[in-house]
Formats: sequence, C-alpha cells, structure tokens
Amino acid sequence: MAFRNNINKPTHASTPEEENAPLVDEALDAVNNRELEAAEQAFEATNDEELSAIGAEIERIKESIALISQATSHYVKRRVAENSTDMIAENPIRAALWAAFIGFCIGRLSR
Repeated sequence: MAFRNNINKPTHASTPEEENAPLVDEALDAVNNRELEAAEQAFEATNDEELSAIGAEIERIKESIALISQATSHYVKRRVAENSTDMIAENPIRAALWAAFIGFCIGRLSR
C-alpha cells in the first residue's frame, strides 16, 4: 500500500490546479464506496422484506396450529363421551364401582 501511495504522488513541480485535482484512484474509491453502500442498503432492504414475510408465515402457522388443536380437542372429547357412554351401557356394575372408587378417592383427598 505504501508503494501505491508513492506512485500516485507527482514527482514533478505541480501547478495549483494539479494539486487540487482529485487523483483517479481516490475518485474510483469514492465511486466504489458509493456502489458498495447502495448494495448494502439493498441487501438490508431485501433482508427486512424476507424477515417480514417469515414473520407473517409464522403467524399463519400459529393460527393453523390453534385451529387444529381446537378441532382435535373437540374430536377427543366427543370420542371419550361416546366410549364412556358405550362402556356404561355394556358394563353398568363396573361403571358404578369405578364411580364409587373415584368418589372415595376425592373424599379422602379433600380431608
């Protein structure tokens, strides 16, 4: 880098106009820096858009999961009610004994 800096310096007596004129390398660096900054800003904008889209997709997935869990809960409740009704109808003595046992356990725990 030091060698490059020495090359860009004029070796002859320069006029005031030449001293104030920007070097070609400096002008190119400025243009490249502007292009790099523009590319970084575009990249950040693209990332922000992608993050927003991902966030919206996550919200839709959450809503879908909530609906699925609600439907599953209703299904399980209905099946348990149907199965317990069938079990009571098929085995009324067994159902009465289970009810008595559960009542006894609840009574013991509430003391």
